[in-house]
Amino acid sequence: MTKKDFLRNIVNTKLSVNSDRLPAALIEDLREEVGRAEEKYKFSVYGGDVKRLVDYLNSSDFEKIVMLARAHNALWIVREILEEAKKEYSGYPEIVNAINKRLENLEETIRTSRIDIDAVARMLKNAGFKAEVSGDEIRVKLYNGYAIIKATGLSLHYSISLEGRTIDPESILKKLNIIRTI
Repeated sequence: MTKKDFLRNIVNTKLSVNSDRLPAALIEDLREEVGRAEEKYKFSVYGGDVKRLVDYLNSSDFEKIVMLARAHNALWIVREILEEAKKEYSGYPEIVNAINKRLENLEETIRTSRIDIDAVARMLKNAGFKAEVSGDEIRVKLYNGYAIIKATGLSLHYSISLEGRTIDPESILKKLNIIRTI
């Protein structure tokens, strides 16, 4: 029924198309994990049986993919892969059912995920910023101001305050135009 292979035509394509949005290490890890699973479950369209994809989707081996993506705040790529596979394998009700179950579990995982404020602070410190955590908030000292970053569920809200002094009103306009482009 289908000519598209899960690893080569769906997973690899989605990872390649989104390579600018994903860390290279995550892309490589996901490819390796799905490659190992393909050998184990034999779901390739090349010499295997695509229906064995059901066994993989219901296994703890697929859970490794979810955990890898979650560690990189990239559960969206797993969703995209599953949605593409669902379209491609629409003629296989057992595969579609397994994908739907995974998508439901994934949505629940996404809803219950929270941003790790300490991880965000570490990232800022590694980038050279002075960041202090207080509860669900990070205060970052800037050369001429500060930024406040608050974690609320799955998103970060930030405000940036800059201070300066000038005698030239045009310089304020220039700075405001720069800020407007952010």
